[in-house]
Amino acid sequence: MSDATLDTPATWPTVSVIVCTHLRPSTLPRALDSVITQSYRDFECIVIHDGPPDDDTKRICEEYATHFERVDLPFIFTSTDEASGYYCVPRNTAICHARGDYIAGLDDDNAWAPRTLEVLVAAMEEGLVWPDFAYGRIRYCFADGARKVHRNRTLPCGVGGHQPWDDMAMARLATGPMANFIDSSSFIAAKGAYWRLDVATGSMFNPAYRRFGDWELLARATHYAGWRGKAVDEVVLDYYWGTPGQLQLTRPLNEQVRGEVVR
Repeated sequence: MSDATLDTPATWPTVSVIVCTHLRPSTLPRALDSVITQSYRDFECIVIHDGPPDDDTKRICEEYATHFERVDLPFIFTSTDEASGYYCVPRNTAICHARGDYIAGLDDDNAWAPRTLEVLVAAMEEGLVWPDFAYGRIRYCFADGARKVHRNRTLPCGVGGHQPWDDMAMARLATGPMANFIDSSSFIAAKGAYWRLDVATGSMFNPAYRRFGDWELLARATHYAGWRGKAVDEVVLDYYWGTPGQLQLTRPLNEQVRGEVVR
């Protein structure tokens, strides 16, 4: 780790927000703006860069450290020693040092809705039996200049369908990554659930996965570590197509979203 502040806890927030980034100073401010403006305020924000950060990312994080301090929210910027090429390694690293009871992740090219943490924490804590994770709906958006077709298939646009957590949801996850309906930036999980997963299967996010890390984690967690899920019928994430270095993957044909063909 490049920043010892992760090892010097000053507060114990309910949620640790982990923003993974890699050489995307053009989109990182949008992600951080969506974090700092959350209606729920009991959280810390950990920005972790995959590998040594560039100067622009350092500058942005220095600016946002000041912004977060002004509103009394803990902000930590750190990095891994080497770039892994995806978010699995940096997210695992940050989880190990996170101080919150819950872990919520956000990629640097996406943005949360203003009430994301509020509704996801409420879902985790309402009822007699608390789930291990909760997730919400996704709104698919296009970055400026982004193509709307990938590999001859239309990319989704608009709000995705609502998939309650039930036996059908578990079966859908088990069929494969192209049937995934929970993005890494659209769910929150108990920190203790990650420890149980690590004990049961030998890893949290699987660093061997260059793609589909969110699907692989939840499929493994639900089928081998007994994670219980809970769905929130509210949009919690704006997912942007067309950012640099993005792995563009089309959704299943039965996904309830619309698309537009570029001609």
